[in-house]
Amino acid sequence: MIGSERPLKLMFRRAALSALLFSSLVLVGCGSASDAPPTAQALPTVRVAIVATSASALEIQAIGTAMWRQETPLGFTSDGQIARILVNEGDIVRRGQLLATLDTTPIVAELSVAQAEA
Repeated sequence: MIGSERPLKLMFRRAALSALLFSSLVLVGCGSASDAPPTAQALPTVRVAIVATSASALEIQAIGTAMWRQETPLGFTSDGQIARILVNEGDIVRRGQLLATLDTTPIVAELSVAQAEA
């Protein structure tokens, strides 16, 4: 029996040593990636620009229909071409305010002809 105990102890030692070696390998393999030194990465190229305002004409070409918020019918005593516009787009106007004047040259000419014939 003494002879058979020796190989049994040797077998237990080998098994215990193998288990210890295996568990230490598992623990080393479970280490976090942050333990490793960081690898050098190339820095990205960056362009820097100073923000500034500049005068530029903005031109927009579009097709559409103009709509008014409020439409007011206008009446004229005579027809003709507009000589001057007295208000700007977006101005607030009042009832009775003069908005534009007509070119009176054709009307004055017609009046002169009518007076000459009379």
